[in-house]
Amino acid sequence: MTGLAGEVAVAAPGILAELHGLLVRRWPLAPSPQKWGGGDPVAHYRYGLQRLGERFAELAQNVGLDTVPSPVSVMLDVAWLMEPVLSAEGFDRRDGILRGIARWCSAPAHTLPREFDALLERRREVLRVIAQWARDRRVYAPQGLDPKDAAVRGPLSLIRVLMAAVQPLLHLTVESTGGSPESASTITLQATVLPDRPQTLELLREALALLVPLLDDPSLRSGEGLTILHTLAALPGSLRSESARPLLSGTAMPAHAGTILDTAAAEFTAQIAGRWSSLPLPVRRSAAQAVLGPDPRPYTLSGAAATGDEVAVVALADTALTRLAVVQPLHDRTPWSEALEAQQHASAQQLGSEMGLVEALELLDETAPNVIGVAVGALPAFAQAAGAGTDDPRPALERIARGPLAGEGALLAGLTQSHPDVVWPWLEERVSDPRLAAAALACVDAYPERESRLLPLLLESASSGSAAGDEVAARLTWILVWHLVPCRQPLAQRLKVLASLASRCPAAALPNTLQVIGFLLKEAGKDGVPVESEVARQFADALRRRFSDADRISQTLHFDEDTAYGAAAIASFLPEEFAAVLVEQLLATDGRYDLPSAWAHSLARLTPPAREQVVGAFLGQMDRARFDTEASERTGLAAARLLSALGRGTEEWAGRVRQWVSGSPAQRQQAAAAIQHAWQTPLWAETVSSLLAANLDPASRDAILAGIVLPGLDTELPDDPQPRRTALAPLVTDTNAAVRAFALDALRRLDAIEEEDNKQEADFRRGYRR
Repeated sequence: MTGLAGEVAVAAPGILAELHGLLVRRWPLAPSPQKWGGGDPVAHYRYGLQRLGERFAELAQNVGLDTVPSPVSVMLDVAWLMEPVLSAEGFDRRDGILRGIARWCSAPAHTLPREFDALLERRREVLRVIAQWARDRRVYAPQGLDPKDAAVRGPLSLIRVLMAAVQPLLHLTVESTGGSPESASTITLQATVLPDRPQTLELLREALALLVPLLDDPSLRSGEGLTILHTLAALPGSLRSESARPLLSGTAMPAHAGTILDTAAAEFTAQIAGRWSSLPLPVRRSAAQAVLGPDPRPYTLSGAAATGDEVAVVALADTALTRLAVVQPLHDRTPWSEALEAQQHASAQQLGSEMGLVEALELLDETAPNVIGVAVGALPAFAQAAGAGTDDPRPALERIARGPLAGEGALLAGLTQSHPDVVWPWLEERVSDPRLAAAALACVDAYPERESRLLPLLLESASSGSAAGDEVAARLTWILVWHLVPCRQPLAQRLKVLASLASRCPAAALPNTLQVIGFLLKEAGKDGVPVESEVARQFADALRRRFSDADRISQTLHFDEDTAYGAAAIASFLPEEFAAVLVEQLLATDGRYDLPSAWAHSLARLTPPAREQVVGAFLGQMDRARFDTEASERTGLAAARLLSALGRGTEEWAGRVRQWVSGSPAQRQQAAAAIQHAWQTPLWAETVSSLLAANLDPASRDAILAGIVLPGLDTELPDDPQPRRTALAPLVTDTNAAVRAFALDALRRLDAIEEEDNKQEADFRRGYRR
């Protein structure tokens, strides 16, 4: 309904107010039905709201800014209403619900510079509405909204919407796209910079003024709000970065724009410096990082302080920040070197050994989430030294038990060095917690005797139906299976653990488990380690579980590359077990089975000897199954297609096809099914000629014809018609009239397809599609 309203909004702008009021009164909306069934209902509901918000954005853009209520405030209300449902991370409201704000703050390049006055006035009006909306929503909710639902939204909801809405006004670059009827498939990207006028700096200052009060907002001092505060602290750096980036044309940003952005950045920096002591330590680090660079600004705090940067001055005097910068160094332009890394590692290690444990824990708690660069090495060095030097591990264990801590794995590694008799039993009691299980396995390499105790405990916790619950058990399975790859336990022991895990883990963890089965089987083949029969049986059972539990696993079996990797390894190293699984699937589905696409691609990459073994094992299993049970005609044809998918071009495959060609009518149908997509092999022309000369049934003939004419039926085969014509060439001169007629029919169809493709390609080059 909202989408249809957008078509008439120009003639009836009042429809926006009507739909806005209706949306507010009916909020919260009921979820729309899921057409395809299944899936995550929360994600489906979120997606539906996102699409509705985008429809409202399109509707709002079709009315004038002077409409009452303002289309800007309507879009802000829609974003605010949806805020509790939308994920805090991973949803860009500016590109979705609030996309119209960016468009109102821009203009087509061909209208500039003569339209700069109108653009600046439009940006001023958008900013005024945003400011008024923020003041209103801090006091009251939209009229008609259920008070209980209004109470769901805290200050963070308003702040997130405000931050997204203001973003377009913090840029001086006006970007737009254009095209022409002569080349409809070409999009021209254009960028223009706002003019060197007092209004440009004035508007930027007013936009930043909306954000300054957020620096004092108590809701941004912890939890999700802390991420927003980090963004605000980094804002001066973001402003200066725009001035350092070239325009789309490759030309440098005009000097006046750089001056305006630097002035605004310096003024916002002064606001941050004035609140320095009230800001959390990790936010102060983000603020200090933001004043370094870009060129020609200095990349050191001392250099920035020499230029008068207020944040740099207060940061240099901040002793707590100085210590944090040892653990999490600021990023500058110093080239990486082993000597630099060793120096920072040694500095962090020395600080960790000198600080008391309680003080070190406080510093780790203050570490910002963006631990990257050299901090990846410095932080663990500090944490491990702090753990190794403590006399009493209990404060650290109590803190780790409460929740995630930066460097906790390295801290535990240090504690195991100084207090192994205390720390290891503590970890063993808590291996059902995935976070602590991962930390324990990270420490265990130096303690092989502890590893042999941990693995059974983890195996029990990772079992489906364990006390941990299937979701936690799936996470534990992921941790355990990937530990088994570099694990120092004997390979035979690792295979047993993995086999047991494959039979007990939750269904959701099966793809990863099968992938690691593939890794270990390849390692066993390389090292000449035999696979015990019970282990082989359990690996095959894992494939059976992947079929039976398909509806409980999010990845579609046909596109599950993880399972395909494991299946190919089982086929290569355990061909009899693999073939038995496939034959069981054929019989259980009465031939309604096709080899998963991802499996076919992985199996095609096996070595020729391995493929010969797989085909031989499959044929043996299929022959025994026919002897034991009476297979239907559908099953026989499906087996032929499966045989071709497994070993097209192998000697075993060619021998069986030739056997079928000279057999009964049912066997000739199997031969036709086996060579349907095998026109790249030398056997194809020979087999087709023999089958057609023997009066092959029409359905099988049509199937062979489709196999060579229609592209895309097998992704491993090229779409180019020329190789297909080459394959048909021997049939054109065949002595049998039916064979020649087949070849000419196929060539005519190939010509028609190629002609149509050429027409579409010509249209596409001109930018039009039919």
